[in-house]
Amino acid sequence: MEPDSVISHDEEHMKAMWAGQSNVVVAVRVRPLLKHDQIKKSCVRVLDGKVVVILDPSADKSDILRANRSKEKQYAFDYAFDQNITTQEDVYNRTTKFLIHGVLDGFNATVFAYGQTGSGKTHTMIGNPSDPGIMVRVMEDLFTYSQSAGDQQRVNYKVTVSFLEVYNENIRDLLSE
Repeated sequence: MEPDSVISHDEEHMKAMWAGQSNVVVAVRVRPLLKHDQIKKSCVRVLDGKVVVILDPSADKSDILRANRSKEKQYAFDYAFDQNITTQEDVYNRTTKFLIHGVLDGFNATVFAYGQTGSGKTHTMIGNPSDPGIMVRVMEDLFTYSQSAGDQQRVNYKVTVSFLEVYNENIRDLLSE
């Protein structure tokens, strides 16, 4: 997807959300292969920043009976982030940043990551000191914008946040540790 079309699509999606036509964004982020991964060749492709194609890694080219049958699966999302070119900032800007002003206007917002163990949820949500994830960026922007808006409008904001982890049907408050 070209940068201009990404911006245009993002703006359209945000306008639809603010107009009440849409209130859920579904995004997927493909993590890079790790050293311990069994398959050393990626079987996942991201197309146009919206479609994820899962290829059959065991496709046997010599199997004549199934030569014309594809086992590939395609899934469409609002955003699909490629493992090699997507930054933490890209993920945050397209999936979460636009929620900040609504939160400051009194609306609730929820962002959650779902996936199997080792799929990259913690990296995306928390990141590391040199490349912070969504949670850190939300807090930075929330306090920056609330301070700025508060100074301009002579308003005091009370910010309440929860960061929870649900694992094996147990809920853990990530801020209490």
